Amino acid sequence: MLRQLRWKSLLAIIVIVGLASSALFVPNYRIPFIGERGAGDILGLRLGLDLAGGTQLVYQAGSDDLAPTDEQMEGLVGTITRRIDRLGVAEPSIQRLGDDRLLIQLPGVEDVQQAKDLIGQTAQLEIVERVCSDIACQNYEDIATGLSGADMERASPVQDQTTGQSVLSFELKRSAAQQFAILTQRIFSTLSTESPDQLAFVLDGEALVAAVVRSPILAGLGQIEGNFTPEEARQLAIQVESGRLPVDITELSSSLVAASLGAQSLENALAAGGVGLILVFFFMAAYYRVSGLVAGIALVAYIILVLAVFKLIPVTLTLAGLAGFILSLGMAVDANILIFERVKEELQVGRTVQLAMQTGFNRAWPSIRDGNVSTILIALVLFFFGSGSANSAVTGFAVSLLIGVLLSMFTAILISRNLLGIAAATPGLRRAVRLFTPDAGRRRGAAQAGRGG
Repeated sequence: MLRQLRWKSLLAIIVIVGLASSALFVPNYRIPFIGERGAGDILGLRLGLDLAGGTQLVYQAGSDDLAPTDEQMEGLVGTITRRIDRLGVAEPSIQRLGDDRLLIQLPGVEDVQQAKDLIGQTAQLEIVERVCSDIACQNYEDIATGLSGADMERASPVQDQTTGQSVLSFELKRSAAQQFAILTQRIFSTLSTESPDQLAFVLDGEALVAAVVRSPILAGLGQIEGNFTPEEARQLAIQVESGRLPVDITELSSSLVAASLGAQSLENALAAGGVGLILVFFFMAAYYRVSGLVAGIALVAYIILVLAVFKLIPVTLTLAGLAGFILSLGMAVDANILIFERVKEELQVGRTVQLAMQTGFNRAWPSIRDGNVSTILIALVLFFFGSGSANSAVTGFAVSLLIGVLLSMFTAILISRNLLGIAAATPGLRRAVRLFTPDAGRRRGAAQAGRGG
C-alpha cells in the first residue's frame, strides 16, 4: 500500500512539473477568466526596467496646499494607464508611493520626452453628441457640444431605487444645465428612429460611457444605466471625477536605463545562477550520492515551478527579484541538506534506509518549517514597507523571495520526500547504505562496536 502511494506521488510530481514546463516554455497563452500570459522576453517572463531597459519617471500629484484624495489618485492612475497604452508599452508599471506620488516604469521606451509629454497632460473630460449610423451605433460621428468636465458639479455611483441596479449619477452646474437640456432634448428626439443617437462622456479622446437618452434631462441631474456592477459603477465615477477635477502632476525625476545594460545584467545573472546550480548539483551528488541526485532533480523541478509561477501571476522580474529567487534557491538546498544530515545520523545508529529516510525527514521538518516561516515573515515586512517607498527593488526582492520560499517548502514536502522514499524502496538501493551516506564505514564500525559491547 505504501509503495502504491509513493508511485502515485511520483505520477503527481510528473504531472505538476510537466504542466509547469508547458506553461513556461509556451511563449504566450490565454487562461480562462485570467487573461493572456507571456511576453516577448526570455521564456515569456515579464522583465522589469533594469533588465529590459526603458524609462523611469516619478511624479507628485496635487500641491502643498491641496493634497489629492485616494479617489483622485486612483483616477489619476487610470488616466495615465490609458495614456501609456497609446505608446504600445508591453508591461508598464505604475505604483503609488505614499499618498501623493507615482512611480512610472516603461520598459522598452527610450524616448523620455515623448513619455513626459503624454503623461504630463491634464485629463480632459468632454460631453459629446454621438450621431449613430446604425442601431448598434458601431458606426458613428462624435460632435463637440462645448460641455466639458468643468461644467460638471459631481459624479458618483448610486443604486437605482426602482430597479436596484448600480448606476452612475451625475449633476451639471446651474450655468450649464440649460445647454445640457437642449442637448438631451435633441438626442431624445432620435430615440424612435432606426439609429438613435447617444450621449457620451469622453476622457482624453476615449469614450468612458455612451448611452441613449430615454428622457430629456432638464434640471442638469441625471443618471446612466448600463448593467454595471457596484465596482464598475464606482470605477466609472472615479474616471469621470478625474476629468471633472483634474489633478495637476509635477515631475520629480526621470531616468533612462539603456537596454544593453539590462541585457548584460540579465546575462550575468543567468550565468551566475547556472554556474551556481551546476556546482551545487555536483557537490550534492558527490557528497550525498543517491540522496544528492534526488536533491538535484528536486532543485530542477523547483526552478521550473518558480519560473512558471512568475509567469502565471505574472511577476515583473527585476535584478533584485533575481537575487531573491537565487536566495530562495539556496534555502531550498539548505532544506535538503538538513534532511540528509538527519538521515545520515539515523543510518549511523543502524536503522534501515527506509526507516532512516522517514525518521530523518520527520526530525528535519520542524527546523525547515521554522526557518522558512521566519523568512516569509521578513519577506512580508519588506513587501509592505517597500511598496510605499520609491525603491521598487525592495518590493521585487520581497515578492520573489516569498514565492521562492513557499515553493521550496512545497518542493521539500512533495518532491524531495517522495523521491527519497521511492529511492529507499527500490530493491537495488535499499540495502546499499553506502549509496545514501558518505559515512557508511563509520556506521559499520558503530554497529560492530555495539555488538562487541
